[in-house]
Amino acid sequence: MPFFRYVWSLHCWLAFSKVFAAFFKGVTLIILFIFIIQGFFYPGDMVLWSGWIFILKQEGLSYTLLLTFKIVAITASIILFFQITKTKDLIIALEKLGTPKKVTYVIMSTL
Repeated sequence: MPFFRYVWSLHCWLAFSKVFAAFFKGVTLIILFIFIIQGFFYPGDMVLWSGWIFILKQEGLSYTLLLTFKIVAITASIILFFQITKTKDLIIALEKLGTPKKVTYVIMSTL
């Protein structure tokens, strides 16, 4: 029985690492850009660090973290959805919901 637990945990870890790798390929640059822009240029009163034209304020840092966590959550859920769901199943479900054939064709051709 421990062998099957090991195999299952290895399978779960490989699936998770695949999603994790896809996430970091697409989102790291966006998160870094948002962190720099919002963190240093968001208005506020309490200065945490300043240098040259960059001023990191507590309000900017908290807003940056909030925005970054939202982007991470949404992006990770979308990547996980498309890693798990087959395109054929998605198209069939959309057609059962009454989505026009043209829309389902566009979605199918872009995925």
